[in-house]
Amino acid sequence: LTYKQKLDEAQGVLPGQTVPVLTKGMVLLGASAFSAAPSLGDDLEVDSVNAGQLVTQSSGVVVGKVIAIGQESDKLATDSSAKKYLCKVSF
Repeated sequence: LTYKQKLDEAQGVLPGQTVPVLTKGMVLLGASAFSAAPSLGDDLEVDSVNAGQLVTQSSGVVVGKVIAIGQESDKLATDSSAKKYLCKVSF
């Protein structure tokens, strides 16, 4: 491998190498990550019905929590895709 530093900077991996997977941390998610819009402080679960989207029901295993809700400044307030959700997750 000639350019290992460049590969690291690009956060790339070579064929056959392991790929890091997020298991816990804070992530910023768009509205399309949820089956229904969550509220601030809602516990999150993985929805097995809607292709792995997150849902706010409390009948299964909690994998995260909504800790902040924001809006993209360059989009209209009526645009539902402009909402962003800061979530703390732990799988």
